[in-house]
Amino acid sequence: MKLFPILAALAAMLSLAGAQDSRPDALTREREEQTGTAITILFDNSGSMTQEHKIQQAKAAFRAWLQNVPPDYKFSLITFEDHGRLVVPLGEHTRDLVAQRVAKLEANTGTPICGALRIAREQIEKRRREVTPYERHVVLIFTDGQETVDPRGIDGVRADIGALRREMIEVVGVGFHGEGDYMNGVATRFALANNEKELKQGLAKVDAEIGGVDDVVVTADDLAALKKLRPPAPQAISTAATPDTSAVAESSPARSPSRGFKPNWFLTMLVVWGFVWAISKSKKRSR
Repeated sequence: MKLFPILAALAAMLSLAGAQDSRPDALTREREEQTGTAITILFDNSGSMTQEHKIQQAKAAFRAWLQNVPPDYKFSLITFEDHGRLVVPLGEHTRDLVAQRVAKLEANTGTPICGALRIAREQIEKRRREVTPYERHVVLIFTDGQETVDPRGIDGVRADIGALRREMIEVVGVGFHGEGDYMNGVATRFALANNEKELKQGLAKVDAEIGGVDDVVVTADDLAALKKLRPPAPQAISTAATPDTSAVAESSPARSPSRGFKPNWFLTMLVVWGFVWAISKSKKRSR
């Protein structure tokens, strides 16, 4: 028997098995495409942001933050024109567009935080129905003031934040220049920033918590909402830590490692055995 045909045939079998083994499972691929992190930014461009160069500080901080977040995050931008305006809808590859729109904002509106929160909630509910229920949603509220349109005032803001959290939507409040502390205690996390540097640090902390897995604090209300929601949505992050992604893992289980023989290992050994056998046979014939 010729040595080369044996090795060629075995090598072809090994290559084919390797290609099949590396081919992604269709269900796993579909789940990976449907999961991810979606951040809806509520950017305060009200008239008070013209004071003390706050709008310039905020633009610089958000530009720096957006340049460093993972590129696979999905973003949306809601500003404070009218009763809240959806400027960039949630979707793939929207990070740069959000940065461009933020850079062009002018500070000349009221402060309709409740209206902006309503738009954010409606958009997320629609996306969960029509696109995927498996995404992790974070609503980032950046403001230097209080509600000026909704008659409920800050009580309305707190109530609307609570409604988002009951739907397993994480809410991060960022108060600028000493304002916005009414969100503390009801938002998933709240931070104060008195200048551009502190705002950059606060935004970087938000990103770090989104990507981590430490010290999850889940309230009884969170657990009750999770049980009612089908399929389960991502759990909220705590005020000092990052989220547990077990809810996502439960709804989108990863493929378990295969057991027993692995085709690549078996065929590799077969090739080695064929090579040794062929050499031994050749030596015997030469004697």
